[in-house]
Amino acid sequence: MNRKQTTEFNEKKAMVLMALANYNLDLTKQGSKVPIIQLKKYMGIQGKSLYRCLHSLESDGLITCTHHGYQTGRESKRWLITDKADGILSNEANIIRYNVMTNEFLKSANEKGEKDFPFQGGNIGYYINYNISNLDLIFPPPDLEFNNHIEKNINFLENLVSENNMHTQFKTISNLRIETDRKGNRRIKGRAFNVLCLLKSGKKTYMKSDKRIMRRDFLNATGHGDYVEVFDIKTQIPRLTYILQGGEYGDIEDFYAVEGLTREMAKMMMLPAYFDRTLGLGRWHSLRKFLRERENKDYKGREEYGVMRNLWYGVFEKTWMHLRGLVEPIGPEIFLWTSIWEHLIIKEARERLGMKILNVYDGFFYTDADAGPELERIAAETSKTVREMHGGKQV
Repeated sequence: MNRKQTTEFNEKKAMVLMALANYNLDLTKQGSKVPIIQLKKYMGIQGKSLYRCLHSLESDGLITCTHHGYQTGRESKRWLITDKADGILSNEANIIRYNVMTNEFLKSANEKGEKDFPFQGGNIGYYINYNISNLDLIFPPPDLEFNNHIEKNINFLENLVSENNMHTQFKTISNLRIETDRKGNRRIKGRAFNVLCLLKSGKKTYMKSDKRIMRRDFLNATGHGDYVEVFDIKTQIPRLTYILQGGEYGDIEDFYAVEGLTREMAKMMMLPAYFDRTLGLGRWHSLRKFLRERENKDYKGREEYGVMRNLWYGVFEKTWMHLRGLVEPIGPEIFLWTSIWEHLIIKEARERLGMKILNVYDGFFYTDADAGPELERIAAETSKTVREMHGGKQV
């Protein structure tokens, strides 16, 4: 953008920020619901321009999204202004311009008989103070005891990975870390993965532009052609969550066994059902992924799209209810515990059995195709160790 365009865009951002600050805050729903239709009408800008302003304000740390979902097929968001926005919101020129725009709009709206427009002029100072003073009520300070516990276990994993890396030429990389978001919450990001995970597995079709080598070709070329996958932890993420919450490794044979669904369909739905915060958001994400991967976007606009969508949503909801009847998902934090579990298995197999195994996430490769049962016994034992660590007992 040139200087003029940048100036105009920043003015729009300021006006959107003022509008959000002046919109009634509902503490029970964690933030102000953005009335997109009214905002577009009020600001006199297109939807894309409005979304650009919202996303830019969020990137600047001036607003934070407290809710992101879908209601009856339409996007639903809630936003809260941050204390960083105080300087802009208290700027006299911005307040004057905002109130002029508001009064002009309200006058026009009243002439058209629009009685229920949510913004009210002249009370911006009240809403600024109301938003900022209640941040601690909506976003409580981070749990320092929990964060210290997580940091200790990340350090434990890094030491475990370093030890295991000494015994193989195929190194594991750990990018697990704690990041602090704009709300002050500290979240776990990343996971530990072997360099073999970066190669093509051969289990799907790849784009012609994908020049990576096939995993089997790589193993053959490096003198590991006799390594085969001898064991994988079936349904690892829901299984370990179940174990962390008091279950045992062998209690449930297959978490993908959902009544009325094929295993393939349940498996396709399980991760969105685990990681998305709401049922509506999860089923939309899984449907969108299906359409994108299979280039079925042309379903939109066809009558059968609605039928297919409703069937898809029904299948997803069945998977969602099945999963939540077994576990309470813990989000991306699960990757810390799966990473520790995988590397405890590698360590125990090496020390107890002399097995120098390789792994691709939850799949384990070794030279003896009959080693699977022994590795499964080790997996069951080490899962208890991970549960103790999760409960606060350091090994």
